[in-house]
Amino acid sequence: MNGTGEGTHPGEKLPRAEVRRNWRRYLFWLIPLGAILIAGWIVYADVIRKGPTLHIYFDNAVGLQQGKSQMKFRGVQVGKVKEIELTPDTRMVKVTVALDQGTDSLAREGSIFWVERARIGLNEITGLQTIMGGAYLTVEPGKGKRQTEFRGVPEAPATQKEEPGRRVVLLAEKLGSVKEHSPVTYHGIQVGEVHQAELGPTAQTVRIFLNIDRKYAPLVRMNSKFWNAGGVNISVGLGGIDITAQSARTLLTGGIGFATPDANQPEAHDGAAFRLYDKAEESWLRWFPEIPLPLVGGHPPPVPAAERKARK
Repeated sequence: MNGTGEGTHPGEKLPRAEVRRNWRRYLFWLIPLGAILIAGWIVYADVIRKGPTLHIYFDNAVGLQQGKSQMKFRGVQVGKVKEIELTPDTRMVKVTVALDQGTDSLAREGSIFWVERARIGLNEITGLQTIMGGAYLTVEPGKGKRQTEFRGVPEAPATQKEEPGRRVVLLAEKLGSVKEHSPVTYHGIQVGEVHQAELGPTAQTVRIFLNIDRKYAPLVRMNSKFWNAGGVNISVGLGGIDITAQSARTLLTGGIGFATPDANQPEAHDGAAFRLYDKAEESWLRWFPEIPLPLVGGHPPPVPAAERKARK
């Protein structure tokens, strides 16, 4: 008998303690661990989706919203406006854009950026899609070396043509209502625009440079007549007062019209000079020469029979 008063028999097995795992404690740690993994995946996915960061400078940022406005190319979102701030001298607005992955080709020297917003003009309304979705940035990609800082332009650039149009020069005593980008029309259809105007070498005349679209270049012949189509013409006769205007656009922005005689001469060469008349003579408005235009695949389109009859 031992000192404890209790004995054990030889060979008797002692009881084993049962260890129970507390799974609730591990479950408690799984929740924050899962949250960390999810957050890490979101950060990783955001990083791998990122492309270049651009800094674009505009005169103003009307319509753009920090963190909301998009950068689009051909209607597809390619980035987002991250920050809008004034430059240190407060003369310009700096717009920081984070491009998506795979859009490196947009961050090239020569790329042109502008804000696409609703614009209502005298002869067209553009950007209506921005009324509901808001203004957004868009781009015409360049082909130069990599670049991340750009000077934005106020509006979409003129469409680049594969081949240059015909450039002609008008000589006038005064500029009148004609302005840069004023339309040049042929029978009421815009076929070009005013590129620029300047004084002649002796300051006795005004030289007005026109760009005629390539497809309409055959309309300009060496005997074509040009006149100022802007403003309002008022004539007084036995029948009373006659007031005429070409269109609302030419009334406000000026414009130039021209016509070519039925017995037309060879096409005007690039840089050909013409006199600009104050108004068109009645006989000029009755000229309807048949001049094939390369509108379809570089070849003159067939003339419908009904149109041929209408000319007779």
